[in-house]
Amino acid sequence: MIEIPLSSKPEQLFSIIIKEVKYDVRVVLNSRTGIWSIALANQNTDLVNGISLLLGIDIFEQHNLDIGRGYVINLEDSNKDPSKTGLGTSSKLFILDEGEA
Repeated sequence: MIEIPLSSKPEQLFSIIIKEVKYDVRVVLNSRTGIWSIALANQNTDLVNGISLLLGIDIFEQHNLDIGRGYVINLEDSNKDPSKTGLGTSSKLFILDEGEA
């Protein structure tokens, strides 16, 4: 299991290595709707854009990515999507490998 290091900054740009592959990550907050989204790129090629960080679903399931399953977990309220100020603290993003439940 990997925790993606997020914060509540409205726009975040960083790189992370998952399964020995470097990904460029962009996380943004839509200030109008209050919904966070993530984009992934590899070697300057966009892989996915605008995936909403919502609870209760594998956010990568519908995309053809070999990185595992992505889940947003709210540690304070299991029924509440990440708030504008809670991403990275009360709400976290984890990637699970095939064998992890």
